[in-house]
Amino acid sequence: MTRWVSNHPFVSSVLLFGYMIGVSKVMAFVGERFDTSVAIFVFCALGAVFMYFCFVIAFAIIKAFN
Repeated sequence: MTRWVSNHPFVSSVLLFGYMIGVSKVMAFVGERFDTSVAIFVFCALGAVFMYFCFVIAFAIIKAFN
């Protein structure tokens, strides 16, 4: 995956931006419909995926410059 990200940096950053918009839409929906504990759980799960993507992109950028 890091090789793909380093080969397509613009596409991966656009996908990450789209993921952030999707997370905000999902969190707005969950916050309206469900309890606070469910919203916190969903936020932590989506945040973990977001941190993984950030790590992969940062690792690919570091690898591209070395």
